[in-house]
Amino acid sequence: MGPVSVHLRSQLWALPSAQRFLQSLEQDLRDGRNLWVILPDWVDSYRLGEVLVGHLERSGGFFTEILDLRDAVEGSPFEVLKGILEYHGVGNPARMLEDLVPYDSGPEILVITLFEELPPAGRREWMMAMKRWAGASPPHPRRRRICMLASAESFSDTHLPDSDIALSVRIWWGIPSVLETRLACRLVSPEQDALSLWREHLIPSLAGSDLELGEHLWDVVTQLEERIIEEIAAFGKRKGWNEREAEEVCRSWDPAPFQKESPPVLPRHMWPLWVRGWVTYTPEYGGELHPALVALAGDRQEIVHRIWRAQAALILPLVDNVRLNICDQLTRHYGENWTTWGKEWEDTLYPELGAIENILRNAPIREGEKQRWGRKIALAREIRNKLAHYTPVSCSEFIDFLEQVVRRP
Repeated sequence: MGPVSVHLRSQLWALPSAQRFLQSLEQDLRDGRNLWVILPDWVDSYRLGEVLVGHLERSGGFFTEILDLRDAVEGSPFEVLKGILEYHGVGNPARMLEDLVPYDSGPEILVITLFEELPPAGRREWMMAMKRWAGASPPHPRRRRICMLASAESFSDTHLPDSDIALSVRIWWGIPSVLETRLACRLVSPEQDALSLWREHLIPSLAGSDLELGEHLWDVVTQLEERIIEEIAAFGKRKGWNEREAEEVCRSWDPAPFQKESPPVLPRHMWPLWVRGWVTYTPEYGGELHPALVALAGDRQEIVHRIWRAQAALILPLVDNVRLNICDQLTRHYGENWTTWGKEWEDTLYPELGAIENILRNAPIREGEKQRWGRKIALAREIRNKLAHYTPVSCSEFIDFLEQVVRRP
């Protein structure tokens, strides 16, 4: 896979669900709670840290400090945190981690990023430090808070932290929605041409909530199904996934139901799959296996189904508009009695495409006129019938449909 040509992730923080996520983090911190924020691997934890710090300083007036744990591999959590506070002139005689918790000056909130860059021993040390810190800081505005941002893959060999009265665990789940991914596509490519419409529908259906995969599909999604499936499988291999584990997961898959909660909550039985990046959730489609896992398992039909559902949402309303427009034009040209020309009288001015075709076949009008109307109806029926039988169409067929039927007077 070569470099991506668009950056959907650059639009992430403009999306409503991401903004609501930031607001939920702010509320926890405002309530005096410490935070673990667990992210899928396609979300850059350092970039989120920068966005969160800006959000906290603008909306809440908090004094924050961001720490990149890549710069703190050598020191213990106590030494690292003490060094930050001493840098800001907080000179209390701290002899243990708990002495750093009371807040009188310096940063109110420490935003710590790239936990996943630590070696396993370092991660365990920081997890224990977070537990001790939370134990020493019951929710209170005069206690310094820590917000730890970590990739979910950091927990593939250990348990996720548990929430308690002084510690919240926030999981990135259901962000972004299908609609929001469509919006991200629109923002990076505002042209309203056929390819833009195609991408805006197919990429969210295929990538789910994984904007990184959406970026890699940008230049591929206009090609034939086999090429799309091949690229999705290659994306999974790049992540280190393999066919054997993909087949095992697909065989035992228990889909997550649609959730009434807002925001949706990651079901506990799905945590192991989510930590590995193997499951996604959108409000529109519910919980689904990551398409790269599906492709590696050889389930071609499921990928084709995800292509089809996007095409149905895009094309069927266009087909219906064609039907209605043709009916309106026939009424203007020939009056309201045109529906009586068929073998059976249609008691509506808006009959189905097959009925319109039958009417025109028997219409007392010039052969050239019959052919002009007939070509549009035949193309609309052909693409409609494919989708009605769960058969996807190609991008070139869609473009031809737009040019020959939708946009041609």
